[in-house]
Amino acid sequence: RFCSVVSRLAAAVMSAEKEVAGAPASDDDTADAVSIGRFFRYASVFDYLLMLVGALSALALGALTPVSFIPFAQVLDTIGAAELSGTSDTADEQVVDALLLFIYLGAGAFGTGFIGTYCFKWTGERQAAAYRKAYLRAIMRQDVAWHDARSTASLAASFAEATQLVEAGIGTKISDGLRSIGQAIAGVGVGLYFQWDVALVQLAVSPLTAGAAWLLVRVNAQTQKRAARAFAAAGNACSEALSAIRTVASFSGEPRASSKFDSQLEPAEKEGIKASVLRGFAYGLLDGSGNAALGVGMLYAGALVAAERSSGETDCAYVNSCVYSPGRTMLAVFSVMMAATGFGLIGQSISAFTKARAAAGRMQGTLTRVPAIDILDAGGKHPEAAARGRVEFSRVRFAYPTRPHAP
Repeated sequence: RFCSVVSRLAAAVMSAEKEVAGAPASDDDTADAVSIGRFFRYASVFDYLLMLVGALSALALGALTPVSFIPFAQVLDTIGAAELSGTSDTADEQVVDALLLFIYLGAGAFGTGFIGTYCFKWTGERQAAAYRKAYLRAIMRQDVAWHDARSTASLAASFAEATQLVEAGIGTKISDGLRSIGQAIAGVGVGLYFQWDVALVQLAVSPLTAGAAWLLVRVNAQTQKRAARAFAAAGNACSEALSAIRTVASFSGEPRASSKFDSQLEPAEKEGIKASVLRGFAYGLLDGSGNAALGVGMLYAGALVAAERSSGETDCAYVNSCVYSPGRTMLAVFSVMMAATGFGLIGQSISAFTKARAAAGRMQGTLTRVPAIDILDAGGKHPEAAARGRVEFSRVRFAYPTRPHAP
């Protein structure tokens, strides 16, 4: 039943993707993403320095997440050995050292988190501002024929949307992705270093957690698109009524406008309910898979600890020198679980970076277009003196590109 429910959820997500793909093509879907080199075209040496420092800080912050379990494992083994031996002479010092290590790790997490987020946010603002200036300059450069083929409102909305996507792709989304990468790599490394066999068993079941995290990100993205499309029709009806409110009021059309708005909200309500079901199941699958993976890891780790104790190796527990200690085995289990979560969250940052490159691709056509009448071109012939007199146009025909047959 569990597999059938998961397959149904995956089918629902795929059907949502097909509906989105079958919708009218938008600029996001038709634009070709620029290369990574072209995407960072407006980055200066200082911006590259900010991204380098931010990347190292984000990777360090992600690595500190599984590393922070190390003092916890030390405290657990130290207290256990002290309870068995009945002496706490050295246990107090070891616990204090572990607590100090917790403080140091917390301070390091604060510093790396602040530096990583600050650097990427700063360079994102700088590069997005450069994109805005260049894009606005390119728009103002175009001729009347280019502007006649485009709506002023859609042009302003496209300008704002594209630059915001670029800013998000350069800024915090890269920082989040690098933090997830650091968490995944460090989690696997810590688990293999302290208890490799337990880590391998945990890695065998970790794809379920990583897949659940990926599915949650996917469901959130698709349901947001479907909800936005469903509410767009209701928003258009409301906008039309408000823009012509005097006409609507003069003909007593308020009830009709209200009923039209209510009818447009019904599909949006259905989409909202469906989205809530999918999100709830995805969240439940993520938590359930995490607990299942934790149970498998703890069961195997407990079996190893019990097997070592039953074989006659009991003195090691008194001096905290066992091969399989509770702290080390739990450290391996939790580290690999954090790694699986990190692997599952990387896709969200990759999606944001891909959208940012596509947005830069949409702006690329305008940035590189040179109109037939270029106001920024200083070449050509110019009158040496101010022209005076009467100018006549003879046998001149004019038509807009979008209306070639209009008089």
